Formats: sequence, structure tokens, C-alpha cells
Amino acid sequence: MREEALKAIPEAERLVGKIDKSLERIERPDYALLIKPVELLMGAKGLGITSTSKILSLAKPELYMMIDQLTCHELGFANNSVGYFHYLLFMRDVARRIRQLAQEVGIEDLEAYLKPSDREWKAPLAIYMDEWNWMNITYKGP
Repeated sequence: MREEALKAIPEAERLVGKIDKSLERIERPDYALLIKPVELLMGAKGLGITSTSKILSLAKPELYMMIDQLTCHELGFANNSVGYFHYLLFMRDVARRIRQLAQEVGIEDLEAYLKPSDREWKAPLAIYMDEWNWMNITYKGP
């Protein structure tokens, strides 16, 4: 099981490296391109949507967002590659709206605005959205 997953990761990373898109720029016709690495990883024994999305998020954080079974359930997406693609489209729409609202109040570089002063890396909007989803859907802590 582990060996199969470890063999699939470099090929998935190679496929992801060929994708010149960010979350906000994906469209429905991009399905085959975006989902190929997802299906490759999910085809490896022991990798489900949670592990797959985490691996892909590390490979291309401006495009692939993390998801888990609870988020699939809470937001009404199937726990498979098709459901994940629809989740990405939904999050694309949320990201576009967030950016639009930021621009309406005069924030042109949203990622710079959101960046904590002690962080060197300017994270893409998808990372902040991942953090929000984790805090409000998965974790639901105090």
C-alpha cells in the first residue's frame, strides 16, 4: 500500500507542474487537466480524498485546496475526484468574491494584506481559505 502511494506522488507532482492555473482561474473545461493528478493519487491504495488533496496542496498551493470527509459532508460534495473538482469550482467562486470585496474597499494586493508580519512567504488566497475551512468546519474548536 505505502509503496504504491510513494510511486504515485512524483508522477502527480510532475502533472501538477504542467498546470499554469491558480484557483481563481480554473474553469469547467479544465476538468481533465486538474483531475488527472487527483485520480492518479486516489488510484494508489490507501490514498483517499483527504491525503490526495493535502499532497496536491503542497505541490501547488495556489490551486489545490485541502478537503476532508467532514468538509465534503458539511458542504455537500461527493467524497471522490468529481466531488473534489466541484469543490474547487465552488471555492474558486468564493475566492473571486473575496477578491472583489477586497478591491471594493481599496485592497489591491489581498495576499500582502493578509500576510502576517512575521511570515516571510506571501501565501496564496487558497491557503487562507484552507485555514478558514479547517477552523470553521473540520476543527470547530473553542
